[in-house]
Order: sequence, then C-alpha cells, then structure tokens
Amino acid sequence: MSEGQVEQLLEQLKHPDWTVRSSAAYELGRMKETRAVERLIDMLRNDESEAARSAAASALGWIGDSRAVEPLLEALKDESWDVRNAAQAALVRLGEASVEGLISALKDRDAEVRHLAVEALGYIRDKRAVEALIEAMEDSSWDVRTAAGQALENLGKEALDAVIKALDHPRTGPKLVAVSVLTRFKDEPAAIEALIRALGDPEERVRKASERALEQLGYGEIVSLASDVLSGVDGALERLSELKEKRLLPTFLRALKANEKEVRLNAIEALKTLGDIRSIDGLIEATKDTEWEVRAAVAEALAKVGGRAAVEPLRALLQDESWYVRRAAVRAFKFLKDTRAIPELVKALSDWDAEVRKAAEEALVEIGKPAIEAMLALLRTSKDEYAVNAAIRILGKIADTQTVAQLLLDLRNQDPTVRMRAAEALGEIKDPKALPHLKKLARWWRFKERKEVKRAARLAIKKILEERKRQKKLRRRR
Repeated sequence: MSEGQVEQLLEQLKHPDWTVRSSAAYELGRMKETRAVERLIDMLRNDESEAARSAAASALGWIGDSRAVEPLLEALKDESWDVRNAAQAALVRLGEASVEGLISALKDRDAEVRHLAVEALGYIRDKRAVEALIEAMEDSSWDVRTAAGQALENLGKEALDAVIKALDHPRTGPKLVAVSVLTRFKDEPAAIEALIRALGDPEERVRKASERALEQLGYGEIVSLASDVLSGVDGALERLSELKEKRLLPTFLRALKANEKEVRLNAIEALKTLGDIRSIDGLIEATKDTEWEVRAAVAEALAKVGGRAAVEPLRALLQDESWYVRRAAVRAFKFLKDTRAIPELVKALSDWDAEVRKAAEEALVEIGKPAIEAMLALLRTSKDEYAVNAAIRILGKIADTQTVAQLLLDLRNQDPTVRMRAAEALGEIKDPKALPHLKKLARWWRFKERKEVKRAARLAIKKILEERKRQKKLRRRR
C-alpha cells in the first residue's frame, strides 16, 4: 500500500462515521502500521462507538507495539463486553509484554477484570504468572478461581515446580489450592510425590485434602497407611515396618511440624520404624520442639536412625530443661555405645534428677572399658558424692587388671579421700589381689590413718572375702 493510502487510513480514524473509523482501524492493524498506534490508543480510550473501540483494540493487538499494553489493560474495564474481549485478545497477542500488567490486574476490584486477566495469562503461558495464578485460585469469584485452575493446567510443566513450592506457603489457602491444581498433573511423578508429602502437612485441612486427591488418583493404599500411622492406629507401625514404604519418608518428615503434638509424636515413631538415615536432619530440627514429650521421643529416634551422626544433637539434649528429655538422651547414648559421649555422661552422673543419674550410670557400664579412665579421674578429683558413688559402682562392673593396679596405687595417695574411694572401688571389684593391700591399710595400729579410710578398707575386705566364699560354693556344686 502506498504512503498516500496509509495517510488516508490514518485520517479516516477521525471520520464521523463509526463504520469508516472501524474499517480503517482494522486495515491499519492488518498492515501492522506502527504510526497508527497513538491514534488507535486515543480511539480506544475516547471513541463513542463501542464497535470502533473494539476495532482499535484488535488493531493494537495485531500491530504488537508495547505502548498499547496500558490502554488495553484499561479497556478490560470498558462498559462494552465486545471491547473488553477484544482488549483481552489483543493483550494475548502482545504476549510477554503484557504479562506484568495482567498480573497486576489480578488485584483489580472488578471480578470481571480479574477473570479476563486470568484467562489471558492462561493463553500466554508465561511462567512468571504461576504464583499470581495460585493466589488467584483463592479469589472470591468462582469464575476467577476456575479460570486460574485452567490457566495453571495450560502452563503444564512450566507451572509444576511453582505449584509444588506453594505447598510450603505459610498460609493454608494457597496450599489447598496447590493440592487441587496438582490433581490436574496426575501423569507427572513429581506431582504425586508432592501430594504424598502433603499427607504430612502441619495443617489438618491440607492433609485431608491431599488424602482425597490421592484417593481420587488411585493411591488409596498409601493414603490409608499414612493416615493410620499419623493417627496412631493400632498395628499401623507394624504394617509400615512390614511394607517399608519409603515413599512416605517425606510425609513423616513434614509431619514433624504438625500443629498437633500427637501427630508429631506418631511421625517420630514412623521415622524410627523406617530407620532411614535421610531423616536425620529433620529429627535434629525436631530437637527444638516446644513439647518435652516430642524432644524425648526424638532422642530415642536419633539413636536408632542417626548412629554416630546423632551424637552432637544428643549432647545438646543432655542440657535440656526437662529431666525426661535428659534421661532419654542418656538412654540413647547407652544404645549407641559411642565413646565420644563419655564426658557428657560423666556430667550426667551429677544431674539433680536421680533417674538421669541412674541412666547415665547404666550407659557408662554399657560403654565398658573405654569409660574406666574417666571413672578413675572422678574418684581422684570429684567433690560430688553422687558421681563418686556411681563411679565406684561402675568400676565394680567394668574394671580390669590394669584398673585394680591403678587403684592399689591410689591406696597410697597422700589425699585420704582418694585412699578411701580407692578402697571402696576395690570392694566393688572384689579382686582377691587387693586383699594384702587393704589389710595393711585397715590395721588397727595405723594410728595416723583416718577412721573413714580404715572403715572403707575393712568393708572392702569383707566384700572380697564374701565373694571368695560364694565362688567356692559355686565350684563345689559343679
């Protein structure tokens, strides 16, 4: 078309007859004539004829100039249905250039504008719109919500990662929306995995929605197992142990943050049953739980699941304000038999709670010979009678020949307290080799020896002799 003809069409945009104006707009749009953009924008905003405004919107879409985005967004509020739809189609043709504006339009007060914007974003299929579309699925308008779901489905895999990410949204609404949208991706393994993970969501509403979604998709068996385990149904853990359903590991890890304490406790038992090392980080995080029952349960689970990796978090639990948690941590160390725990267990022998002290004593006995040096050090230096008495009992159960030799040397220590404790320990060990040394210490003419030291030596002698007599009786019976 010649330059003169183009100028003629531009002039016709001001013609008094709306049919002429409309025809000129369509022709200029078909030609993608960028010189007409400003006049077409003015026509879109100010023309009295809805047919002419509609033609201007269509023409701007065909030309594809980004200057038209703002006027076309404004036209979504036009009183004419034809103009609004023409503006929507034009924005779709503009594609990426109109995405940000359409996302902003999702917050418009007019539900019809929001509806048109959501549909347009669904047609454009730009992944920048995913989060906004997820938010739109909470819209007060049913039309907007439905269109948002369809738009996300149109986006396909481009939307999947963002929808899955929405399951971690701090609000319940977007999470429920994400569950709903994920059902549309039934052929995507990642969508199914995300729904299975959501079975352990902190919010019960989300858990229930995920259950319904997975049942609808044919995963009723795994739903039933997860639900029964988290509800504490009798026999559920046995089923989990038998099936070893590893797909539920993310479910139970997520359930560690459930609002209900019982759900968190049941999740810990499930992780302990599965015994998968991949749960260690989640369990460590759960040591900060506000409920002491949960922290205690975590200590037990860490011992079974974490192995040596559990030592550091269990050390922290030994400082817990709850004696129940401290006792659970000590018992976990007993199960692990890890020598790195000896210093903490020695400290636990002085705990104000008798249950914790008893558990620490049992744990050190279980660790055995590696704990001997620490027990001997307690006898020589500790001022805590609880710890000293425990060390004496522990040595009576785990001592070896070398230990007896060191204690015999301690009988000659300058500190009378050390001599007394060494005698008491030898009485617990009941090794006959100690008799001559103890008898020497217990002699009545040792005027310079303290009474308590002599008393300890005599009691030790008595225990050793009784043990010798008992052993003789056993040999005779054989």
